[in-house]
Amino acid sequence: MPGSTKGLPGSVAQILGPDGRVAGAGFLVTGELLVTCAHVVEAAGSGPGTEVAAAFPHAEGARESRFEGRVLDDAWRGPEFEDVAVVRLRHPPAGVAPLPLGAAADCRGHRVRSFGFPAQAPPEGHFGYGEAGHVLPDTGGRGPHLQLTVANDLTTGFSGGPVLDEVTGLVVGMLTEITAPDAFERGQGIAYVTPTETLREILPELTARSTCPYRGLESFTLEQARWFQGRNDAVQQVIASLARQRRLTLLLGPSGSGKSSLVQAGVLRALAVGELPGSDRWSPVLARPRQDLSAELERAGLPGAAADGLGAAVARRPRRDRRRPVRGAVHTRP
Repeated sequence: MPGSTKGLPGSVAQILGPDGRVAGAGFLVTGELLVTCAHVVEAAGSGPGTEVAAAFPHAEGARESRFEGRVLDDAWRGPEFEDVAVVRLRHPPAGVAPLPLGAAADCRGHRVRSFGFPAQAPPEGHFGYGEAGHVLPDTGGRGPHLQLTVANDLTTGFSGGPVLDEVTGLVVGMLTEITAPDAFERGQGIAYVTPTETLREILPELTARSTCPYRGLESFTLEQARWFQGRNDAVQQVIASLARQRRLTLLLGPSGSGKSSLVQAGVLRALAVGELPGSDRWSPVLARPRQDLSAELERAGLPGAAADGLGAAVARRPRRDRRRPVRGAVHTRP
């Protein structure tokens, strides 16, 4: 599956120096083209028009192999500019799929993950995580960059690795730079990503994929609400129940019948656009009941719900957040 945990490490390469030392990461964007950072290629002792070696430690049947390739002259963007290098592999590993590319402009607020080879990881690498922020404009000819926050996992050894949007399952860029903390130990956990839009400018043959609207067995969430269709009557029944000021509305149905999707992509979407008076200012809390609903509500963002009760927990919320809650939009599994 594109973007799956299994697929991401399999398509990520180690960029190797002449002595076999790992200089950084790279990833396949076509059957034979690999992208990485120009500074990673230089750290491996190579440059535009020269040969460089790569290894795919998670590729089935190719874990112990080295793959030689040529760094393309016309696609080279030095570290002082966009910091991009493209390698054409002579004999790509069989069965390794290129990663699907999305758009960095569409991922603000989404959780992202990468895969790299930092010194503290096992030799085969490990995952790193963060959250996507804004795309920062070009300054000084270095191109735009997607800023990541909460990215302390992403450190030296992830340079050149793909950054995958966990909402869409598509790669939104290539990890390029991390920041050092200031004198007050602030500013940690920030990283910068070369957007896929820049990669496509350098390699016009690369295409962006649209987000797949079919979720399989996964629930639709508010992020996928635009693709959630055909359940308007059910949504309106829930809205009508909420409008009657009932303390609890139960949605009952067998596992897999779409209760979670109805609440998240149907009811919450309707409330967010003001289907009921003032509902666009409500602050929903999503939780699965399990054995202790109050404890789950507390874990989902309502402190004190378990110890002091739901009413007291709502009353203690800061005034700016004390909005009318969604009344009893609880869905259960039988």
